[in-house]
Amino acid sequence: MVKLASALVVDDSATQAKATAATLARAGYDPVLVATDWAECRAFLAVKAPDLVVLDVRMGGQMGADVMLPQLRRFPGCAESRFVLYSAIKPADLAAIAKRCNADGCIAKGNEEAFVSLCVRLVP
Repeated sequence: MVKLASALVVDDSATQAKATAATLARAGYDPVLVATDWAECRAFLAVKAPDLVVLDVRMGGQMGADVMLPQLRRFPGCAESRFVLYSAIKPADLAAIAKRCNADGCIAKGNEEAFVSLCVRLVP
């Protein structure tokens, strides 16, 4: 039996999070969980770390992914998880943030094909 890769999408916009989750589900990730704040994200990670975690950088009044990502990596089981920053901020700014917080990848929102390609390359 083939094990499908699991994913967690963290975005403060429930609409965007569901759309991103649907994109990952179409790409073959299963299950794909959705969290709209850091508390939900931590609750999921405390149970079982997914293979792929997709994080919005700016979380509307909450800490940014650049602050949270190093903390999330310390969760038990997250050593093998891959973290992707997926945000609408300028690509150059996004790349700088990804480098600073040691994300496995980053991509600007808006190019679904490139997003899926990056995710599948990191977690087939």
